[in-house]
Amino acid sequence: MMPFSGVLASRFGCRVVYSIATLVILLGFLCFVAYIMEGSMLDWSGILLTSHSMISSNQAGLGYTVFAVAMTTGRLLGDRIISAFGRSRVFSFSALIASFGFTVVVLGANLTSMMCGFFLIGAGLSNIVPILFTASGQQTVMPSALAVASVSTIGYSGILLGPALIGLLAQVTTLSFAFGIVTILSFSLPLCVRFISFSNK
Repeated sequence: MMPFSGVLASRFGCRVVYSIATLVILLGFLCFVAYIMEGSMLDWSGILLTSHSMISSNQAGLGYTVFAVAMTTGRLLGDRIISAFGRSRVFSFSALIASFGFTVVVLGANLTSMMCGFFLIGAGLSNIVPILFTASGQQTVMPSALAVASVSTIGYSGILLGPALIGLLAQVTTLSFAFGIVTILSFSLPLCVRFISFSNK
């Protein structure tokens, strides 16, 4: 049986196969990063707060609550925001907000600033993954269903592997350092927006 890449090459040409690999892997990687950021909030935000001695253990879920409220609100308003400003602008601004929020959380000056950081992360991440899924479905060099499945598979591995990798890194160094690495990764989102073609349809 001819391998998948061979089938694509015979149907679309070698240049398209290269474009498929580049585009889908990029979209999948960005989803992977976004889900790592989300997973870090789900599994580690409470421990980060208590490790800074800013909150008692029975209130450790406050940070995730702020994050979840911001994400839910952003997700509900996402269609209206995208219709008003376009996917490219929303993605760029959202990515910057989320990265800035992580920076605020890592610096951890006080409880109020960290809560603001959690809110910014939730608001920023709320529409990033849906926009990336839409972009993978709208590209024209690969069947939409296959592209979305590939991107989602790569992306969802971030929410599965991310928290474990953060925990491993935190054990070797510190949790703040591990969050710092996630912060650096988060800046790949706004930096890579120039390589993605967004449609507002």
